[in-house]
Amino acid sequence: MTGIQEAAKFAVSDLDLAIATDTGMVVRDQKVFRTGTFTSMQGSTRTYSHQDLDLAVENFVKLRELNIIPNVPVREDHSTSIKDVVAYFTDVRRFGDFLYADWEWVSLDAETKWNEKKYRNKSIEIGRYVTNEGTVYDPVVLGLAFVDHPAVEGLYRIAQSGDEMTTNTPEAQAAADQAAADKKAKEAADAATPPATPPVEPVVPPVVEPVVPPVEPVGSHSNAQMQQVHSFRMGGAVVNDYAKVQAHIDGLESFRQESIDGARKDFVDGLVGGNIVTGPQGVAFHGLVKTMNPDQFTAFKAGFEGMASSNLFGKHDLGGGGGGADDAKSDRIAVLENIVANHRATGISQEDLAKKNSFLELQTLKTS
Repeated sequence: MTGIQEAAKFAVSDLDLAIATDTGMVVRDQKVFRTGTFTSMQGSTRTYSHQDLDLAVENFVKLRELNIIPNVPVREDHSTSIKDVVAYFTDVRRFGDFLYADWEWVSLDAETKWNEKKYRNKSIEIGRYVTNEGTVYDPVVLGLAFVDHPAVEGLYRIAQSGDEMTTNTPEAQAAADQAAADKKAKEAADAATPPATPPVEPVVPPVVEPVVPPVEPVGSHSNAQMQQVHSFRMGGAVVNDYAKVQAHIDGLESFRQESIDGARKDFVDGLVGGNIVTGPQGVAFHGLVKTMNPDQFTAFKAGFEGMASSNLFGKHDLGGGGGGADDAKSDRIAVLENIVANHRATGISQEDLAKKNSFLELQTLKTS
């Protein structure tokens, strides 16, 4: 006969089991059984050891994984009716002398009764299960029930339902003893057998192949470089024509040089226009500044910093009029403005320009 053949029911009183705080619809860490020797109402006695509780945990997991007993029920009182189911086990484990369980409520009403402490005394259903292939699992946690009376003689009591099912039959007990003996023999053999030493594989050095540089034909170096096409971006467009790229670079260089030459020419023109040098001197200076490097031109400009215009190039009043002072001031302002403009053309900052003598003198003449 397959299925549940024996199921002893051991009840526990809530006075000895603290109610754990549940998380959502799950109750955790509930004591449902312990080690010890228990006697049924009809006198049958069985002792449960740590090994028995561990085996009950192992069978719980195995039968669930095999989908043989995937759902262990929790009921109101011991029965076989699905109408009395209020929860299902989610986990079973042993700590010390106790067997602990977690379960999940199937309804909010059942959870409410638990929270209101209407469910107090728990009675485990534990026994033997035989599969269709004849495999015997013992002990097996088969269910839990909330009962009315507290435990008798300690934490647990034995409730009788139907035939006496507290102890195994001689055949089942012999099979269980043989299974336990086989397990111990295997454990002893495993402990006596030294672990196998993995074979040591010989270390084979890697094969290093010589690197032979490619032989390049004579005169092919320039051609190989030309074959490596690179792209450039000019004016928002991608260009890989080297001639166009070089022409663009030449144009930029010409613009740069023209900008430098233009700034230097304007400076010399300012000297001539400001009556600081003569026209012939300006012609000579135009040729000279083109040959100067940046440092030389900077020194050249510094030589004229703050230099006043020569009276030889200024206007002379031959009629004895009274406007000579104003004309000289206007001429000086024009010279200074020209010098300041040349300074600005070089890209000088406003802070550095304000330190120049020409700028300071110009501001003084304009405000006087």
